[in-house]
Amino acid sequence: MNKIEANVALCEVELKKGKDCGVLAIGHCATCEPAFCASHLANSLTTNLCASCLVQILAEASAPQDYFQGGETRDALLATKVQLVDTYRLEARWEPKKGFFGFEIGRRYV
Repeated sequence: MNKIEANVALCEVELKKGKDCGVLAIGHCATCEPAFCASHLANSLTTNLCASCLVQILAEASAPQDYFQGGETRDALLATKVQLVDTYRLEARWEPKKGFFGFEIGRRYV
């Protein structure tokens, strides 16, 4: 009889105690390259990233936002002696649109 041999990949994501997960793998990570199972898949929208790489990518993407929202930007500008200007925050909201006799006929963006 002919024997069919198949190579089976197992999840290579390291668990807390230092052992590999060992569950049947469904793909390989595009950045760090080990095989991962469905539990260690980043999310249903990305099929080629493991969960730990997605966390790192999201952390890197939020770094500029954290810099601007923290006090570091202001401190850096004050250190360079750049002239300060007034800043304004714009807010928009939906308000009822009044028609004849004060009845609401819809909403508008103001």
